[in-house]
Amino acid sequence: MKAAVVKGTIVLIKVRMGWLIIEILQFKLLEYIFTAGLVYIFSLMTAVIVWEETYFRGYMIANLNEGLFGN
Repeated sequence: MKAAVVKGTIVLIKVRMGWLIIEILQFKLLEYIFTAGLVYIFSLMTAVIVWEETYFRGYMIANLNEGLFGN
C-alpha cells in the first residue's frame, strides 16, 4: 500500500510540474480489447491460484499426515 501511495504521489507531482501529460483516449475497440484481456488474465490467474493451492496444500497435508501418523 505504501508503494502505491508513493508512486501516486510522484505521478501527481510530475503532472503538477508539467513534466507528465496524461491523455485519455476513448476508443470503443480498445476498451473492448482491454476488458476482454482483463477478464482473460483474471480467469487465468484464478485457475492458477486454485491449482497451486490444491496441489501444494494437498502435498503438505499428505506429508504432514505421513510424518505424524506414519500412514
